[in-house]
Amino acid sequence: MKMTPTDLKSFPSIYQAQAFDDFKVGHVIRHGCGRTVTEADTVLYCTLLHQAPIYTNRQLAAHHGYSALPLHPYLLFSIAFGLTVADLSERGGAFLGVDRLSFERDAYPGVTMRVISTVLSARKSKSDERYGVVCWQTRATNEHGDPLLTFERVNKIPTRAHLESMAA
Repeated sequence: MKMTPTDLKSFPSIYQAQAFDDFKVGHVIRHGCGRTVTEADTVLYCTLLHQAPIYTNRQLAAHHGYSALPLHPYLLFSIAFGLTVADLSERGGAFLGVDRLSFERDAYPGVTMRVISTVLSARKSKSDERYGVVCWQTRATNEHGDPLLTFERVNKIPTRAHLESMAA
């Protein structure tokens, strides 16, 4: 059975992300319950996206002083970024970039990442009144609270008025 646009509208949309109007400078958002990263995650990541043998070869990792296969830092970044989407940008709007990405320490399989974002700035869009532009600083820590990585992210976020007009 083929679904029509009318059929799709009958499904409720449940969003966690907020409207632009809800983001205030200094507001802190704790993203979910975290994510444990496994060796399988890094091997799959490296196999599919980034051929870096130090993350998939135990002997090479040991030769370079690692106690185990380290987790690929961009895998950690991807997971941290992904954990923020439901709370920050799920409702749409253009992704405008990441800046000041900093990796703080090596991580190994079994680490549980926790992710927190803080609103650094929020302003109305100069080019489209239906949106605002929000910048967050996101910090990922391990289960002990030690920093793993930080980055800043900017998105256009729809205003509440625009979201309400789309729902009508």
